[in-house]
Amino acid sequence: MNPEYWLQRWQQGDIGFDQQEPNSNLVAFFPTLALTPGARVFVPLCGKSIDVQWLLQQGHAVVAVELSEDAVQALFQALQLTPDISQQGEHRCYQAGNLCVYVGDVFALERAQLEGVTAIYDRGALVALDAPLRMRYSAKLKELCPQAQQLVVTVEYPQPEPQSTPQSVPANELQQLYGDHYRLDCLNRAAMPEGIKGFTPAFNSTWHLSIAG
Repeated sequence: MNPEYWLQRWQQGDIGFDQQEPNSNLVAFFPTLALTPGARVFVPLCGKSIDVQWLLQQGHAVVAVELSEDAVQALFQALQLTPDISQQGEHRCYQAGNLCVYVGDVFALERAQLEGVTAIYDRGALVALDAPLRMRYSAKLKELCPQAQQLVVTVEYPQPEPQSTPQSVPANELQQLYGDHYRLDCLNRAAMPEGIKGFTPAFNSTWHLSIAG
């Protein structure tokens, strides 16, 4: 699942994963994090998700990363924001108000770029990465934001082939990825009656990852 795969999907407009309304799990369970007003939230692989707008509307600052510059431009256009654009290390940085989005590889981010982040919202990142990359990704998040709690949305279904998306991430794998650093609490697990791409049974789970200790 290389970067060219996702860049090609954005270029072709093959973005069925994009939602027109804020994710229902975000709306329902984000208060579990009990963040203070103005808290900085990291959204990995944000695309042009309307969830970013919802987080901003709650009074939070959002820092995000996205591989596709087309997606980032579409996000700022949808928000009617004119960004200041600068080069920061390996990333182009789009910034306006309380929104900062880095264009480029999540694995190239440095800790200083996410300074002050107290929470991570992951709906589209973990399920976009195949199993070897999920291991690298979880380790990278723990390195970048060691004290940040997480709200993670996953799916479980009979994935037809290893490279198909979204990726199925069962509870035992989530525990393997994060159990050394976090306490994992499943806030909700709901059956998806129509399955995913016709494959059933399928389930949608929402997890709160809080710092262990």
